[in-house]
Amino acid sequence: MSTAKQSQSKMGSNKRTMYLITALLLSLGAMVSVFWYVGIQANYDKEYIGYTSEQQVLSQQIAKYALEASSGVDTAFDQLSRYRDRFQDTLSNQHNGNVATGLPPSTDAVEEDLQAMDQEWQGFHDSVTFVLGGKDTVAVVAEVGRVINEIMPKLQAYDQEIVEILLERKVSRESINLATRQLMLSQRIVNNVNQALSGEDVELAIERFSSDVEEYGTVLDGMVRGNDVIEMMKNEEVQTKLFETSMLFKTVADNVEELLDMSDDLLEIQAAARSIASQSDELFAAALRLQNAYSLAADLRPVHPEMAYVFGIVLLLVFLLLGMQIYRDHDRRLNQSDS
Repeated sequence: MSTAKQSQSKMGSNKRTMYLITALLLSLGAMVSVFWYVGIQANYDKEYIGYTSEQQVLSQQIAKYALEASSGVDTAFDQLSRYRDRFQDTLSNQHNGNVATGLPPSTDAVEEDLQAMDQEWQGFHDSVTFVLGGKDTVAVVAEVGRVINEIMPKLQAYDQEIVEILLERKVSRESINLATRQLMLSQRIVNNVNQALSGEDVELAIERFSSDVEEYGTVLDGMVRGNDVIEMMKNEEVQTKLFETSMLFKTVADNVEELLDMSDDLLEIQAAARSIASQSDELFAAALRLQNAYSLAADLRPVHPEMAYVFGIVLLLVFLLLGMQIYRDHDRRLNQSDS
């Protein structure tokens, strides 16, 4: 073979080798780039979806603590405030990204579902804030309930003693029935006060214990002083017990009056708490839809992990071709040296 032909053959071989090395490096770079990009996006997806999972849990926790807070559980207010703020933080991270983790803002692919979440959260957030704003009212009402529950057993004990004294003295059946009804009314007052504080049928409970307190007070006054309907209890021992009962009942009546003055505010707070409980399922559903949207957006990306495997196969093929080219070049050089 002439020197010119050998030179041309060598140049062609070198070019093919360079092309193969270039292809090898490009394939390797593409494969690494795809794995890097997919890994970064997978971390983003994990964080986005983690927020939606947390939001689903928070929606139920907020509803739980809103009901507890409106029922007078003081520690529930701190939990409610913390969970509300945490939900707001997760939603903010979905909108604006998270600087601490490098998470970017959500893409347009989930914009519709993210806006739907915003709408559900706005009404939910307002109701939670309203309940939190009623903390002082609920605290006062809870204290009133505590005082009433503390006094009523003593009041009932006096009522029971009065009934027993009347039975011993064999007074008229009307007087005994009247004293027995007082005992029944005192128990109903306790039950209805506790029901009002629990948040169940609050308006009806307030109406009932208000009526019972008024009736109890009227009958007690009649038994002490007498009136057109009720005859005065003239027994000295009974009068002593009635005086002690009157002193306790005055404290109860004062607390009931304070409770009635705040009943409208309490009803609004408890109504807001119930609305939170009913809205929590809708907020949960919105978070679930957003979670699905993030998952779907990940599937619609133009770059997938499979592409890295394709580049890997190309890399392997180029590597084999490069090996074959190097072997041929080596074989060619051996032949040239022999000739």
